[in-house]
Amino acid sequence: MTITTNVTCDGLNCHAETEIEDAYDSSVHAAGWHVDPNNGWNHYCSRCWPAVKKELEEEDA
Repeated sequence: MTITTNVTCDGLNCHAETEIEDAYDSSVHAAGWHVDPNNGWNHYCSRCWPAVKKELEEEDA
């Protein structure tokens, strides 16, 4: 039996979704997605991540 999880991008106005085999961050990364380092509940697709990463870096500066 395989249990799958759907991950939905938390980027503004993004509706990207992917299916992974387990709900661990390593599976999210293996799918090419990124986990918000400040909030492990937020996940971003590769298209949204550059803008989110830039915003996070600006907040930390």
